[in-house]
Amino acid sequence: MSIGIILERYGTGMKRTQKLHCLIRSITFLLLVCCMFAFLTRVFARKESTEKYQPFYDAKEDFDVLFFGTSHGANGFSPMTLWNSYGIASYNLSQHSEYPAVTYWKVLDALAHSDPSLIVIDCYLGGATTKIPDREDWSYVHKSLDGMPFSLLKLQAVWDLIPAGDSRAEFLWNFVMYHNRYDQLEEEDFTPCYSVEKGAESRIGVLPLHEPALIQREQYDNPVSLDSIVSIQYYDKIIEVCRERDIPVLFVYLPYFTDTSAQTGANTMEQWCISRGVDFLNLLYEDGLLNYYTDLYDYGHLNPAGYQKVNERLGAYLTAQYHLPDRRTDTAYAGWKEDYLAYVSSLGTALTGVDNLFTYLMMLQHPAFSYTITVNANSGLLNNGYLTPFLSALGVTEDFTAAYEAGESLFVIADKENELLEAYLDAGAVALDTSFGAVHYSFSEDMSQRLTVGAAVYDSFRFDATVHITVYNSYTHTLLDSATFSPADSFTRTAPAQ
Repeated sequence: MSIGIILERYGTGMKRTQKLHCLIRSITFLLLVCCMFAFLTRVFARKESTEKYQPFYDAKEDFDVLFFGTSHGANGFSPMTLWNSYGIASYNLSQHSEYPAVTYWKVLDALAHSDPSLIVIDCYLGGATTKIPDREDWSYVHKSLDGMPFSLLKLQAVWDLIPAGDSRAEFLWNFVMYHNRYDQLEEEDFTPCYSVEKGAESRIGVLPLHEPALIQREQYDNPVSLDSIVSIQYYDKIIEVCRERDIPVLFVYLPYFTDTSAQTGANTMEQWCISRGVDFLNLLYEDGLLNYYTDLYDYGHLNPAGYQKVNERLGAYLTAQYHLPDRRTDTAYAGWKEDYLAYVSSLGTALTGVDNLFTYLMMLQHPAFSYTITVNANSGLLNNGYLTPFLSALGVTEDFTAAYEAGESLFVIADKENELLEAYLDAGAVALDTSFGAVHYSFSEDMSQRLTVGAAVYDSFRFDATVHITVYNSYTHTLLDSATFSPADSFTRTAPAQ
């Protein structure tokens, strides 16, 4: 073989090698660009959707119940309460202002990742006449869809929900929507804080209201036709999909401070469910279920005291009607006990940030908290009509009017683990052993109060310290908070009295 031929072949080989190296460099560059954009997409995106839904997608165990719906459901269905009281394994996939058309696609996506025994839908927006809200409220649609993994199903959902000509790209690649958040980034954007409530959302606050007047429930012999309403068409699709998989569907109307129009809508939904042969639970009409003075965050949403009561009732209904298993002794769900304790810890953290006395007392209804309360006679709080309904909600129902007239001070102790609740008026001395330590309380003629819990001493409760509360974790028995409130500061927290 001639030297010329050898050199020619060598040159050709070199060119091929160079082309291969160029191709590898190009592919590597494209991969780095893709990785960079994937990182930026994750960082720049708002985290509400991912933080709520990612634990659902990451779960190794299955869920027996999946909840869907609006903010009423997000603040009303409590998987952690259902777990602790009934051993029900559930996840709350409800989202604020979520229209039924969006819920339909979320149900399909959830069924691609889980095999539930029951689907529960909060039907507050059952009368929606469009697939999604107006564009100025599309942030809610993003909260519903951003956390959904990209797939053919998500592509179909976006094409169905978002009108042609609008920015469908922002729902498929949300960097289009969030790329200008560079000046709003915080630590949480790099280390998301995932939901410890299995998708539920506690709203910490209280709006004292009177109980709404309920209208007579509609008769079922002349049901109103809803077939032309968009939301009902998507509800029918959900029912069809679930029936194909032999999954029952329960529609629920959660309680809130409702007007006549909303009550009529709830009753109409009940008629429609009967016509479709699906279950409906109208919790608006559950006598004595809620204390409207203490259990609402605002006119439309429950606070932790409210959803604790609602889910105790709901859990009893689900267990009886659908024979759901109690997973508390199932080794596959062993981690749920730690999940519940993490949820309790988050409630304790929230409690320490509460400055309003009435919100604070509302939180004490939760079984996670044991506590002591001292109310000094000098405060006049036992006769002002504001404090006593919250004490009554805690189970303290003494004759406060007589106590006020007699100038008596109040001491309350609750030990949830031992099911102990005691209230003392004008008690000279009290000594009790509790799960969180030995408790000694005394009241003197000069109106001063003294309290010791274990080695901790709280005293000089006179004039300035009108209400003092100590709170303990009912499961770990550790001190969570010591708070003092005074009407001089509009019942806000004052300096610790310790």
